[in-house]
Amino acid sequence: MLWLCELSRKEEEEEEEEEEEEEEEEEEEEEEEEEDHHQQQQEKQQQEKQQQEQEQQQQQQQQQQQQQQQEQQQQQQQQEENRQSFIV
Repeated sequence: MLWLCELSRKEEEEEEEEEEEEEEEEEEEEEEEEEDHHQQQQEKQQQEKQQQEQEQQQQQQQQQQQQQQQEQQQQQQQQEENRQSFIV
């Protein structure tokens, strides 16, 4: 009788250990999923940041081009005025 009790207690312990292992595995999986999610978010933020920087650069380039065009126009105007005044 005592032997049976021992056996059943041992089985219970093994079952408990298995359950604990399963729980640990589940926790690990959840942690991995969270890390994955976190990494995805970071990558997304990084992409957004890069896109913003690109847009800023494009804007700056456009502004520079506009400024150059304006300067060219002014120079041309100045030259034309100089030419006009020279003729007179």
